[in-house]
Amino acid sequence: MNAITTTDDRPNHDEVIRVLQNSLYPGAKRESIELVLAYCRANGLDPMLRPVYIVPTSVKNPDGAWETRDVLMPGIADYRIKAARSGEYGGKSEPEFGPDVRETLSGVAVAYPAWCRITVRRIVQGQPREFTATERWLENYATAKRDTQAPNAMWKKRPYGQLAKVAEAQALRMAFPEFSAGYTMEEMQGRTGQDDDWAGTTIEGSREPVRTARDALNDAIPLKAAAARTPPPERKVGAAEYEAPPPKPVDRSQWTDGMWRSWIDAKLRPECDKLTTREEVAALGEKASVKDAIDPKLAPEWVRRDVAEILADYFRSLPEASPSDDLDEVVIAGEEHLAAG
Repeated sequence: MNAITTTDDRPNHDEVIRVLQNSLYPGAKRESIELVLAYCRANGLDPMLRPVYIVPTSVKNPDGAWETRDVLMPGIADYRIKAARSGEYGGKSEPEFGPDVRETLSGVAVAYPAWCRITVRRIVQGQPREFTATERWLENYATAKRDTQAPNAMWKKRPYGQLAKVAEAQALRMAFPEFSAGYTMEEMQGRTGQDDDWAGTTIEGSREPVRTARDALNDAIPLKAAAARTPPPERKVGAAEYEAPPPKPVDRSQWTDGMWRSWIDAKLRPECDKLTTREEVAALGEKASVKDAIDPKLAPEWVRRDVAEILADYFRSLPEASPSDDLDEVVIAGEEHLAAG
């Protein structure tokens, strides 16, 4: 454990606070930095990695008065560290972005991805499970000022990077709810209406949310799966819904034994249970996933053996639909793959 996170030595403790005030948290109050150190001690984190942020937050009380308070918000690094330490983190996908959108918000021309999708994998009882989050730019971007729809400097300069961090944070919350709560600083970055683009967020004490013109923009763009990114089109808000993309081919060359076992038990066997004739078994044997499972370049020997045996067992147990059953060719092909391996 880093000594900075656990020390009770007051002179050293005071020195740590001085360093943090002059480096990572310039101008922060001492009590706010004390909260950072307490958070890091409780979670076994090094404050020098800045896993948590001090966010000046404008809070509107029910009586309408505004006041500023320092609030601690975890960064995306905090989520990543805790997920990795769990021993169950299985990595994440590359960000997938929706179509580029070009429009003018409060007189400012902006270009941004309609949405971003990221999948986080968690190993649950030895089996990989996927948790996918899709976030829309219009629902997450921060405005430059409280009374404008134009994005702040960060969301205008890095529309893809900012939205990717938001989608990853949401996927990590879904996969590891016990390690994450609330929102990360990256998600709340710049939502203040102040001049500082990353200073904090605005929270209102009212019970009912007030709809704004920005909400109308969100409603105008439906969240649907879109085709692969194309050159940015000129688009007006309210355009036709996006078309669904074709399914992407699955790369099974890097699959682990656990992933193969999950596919066999959760996909192949249930699919075989639905079959009623030998011809249907033959058709199943022609699917890309089954061909991958008997390919010695992609699947280990035990997978090829199990899949060939499963198909053969179902073939023998089902009636013939016609004299022209051709599954023998499929089984033989599988046996040839096994022999070649």
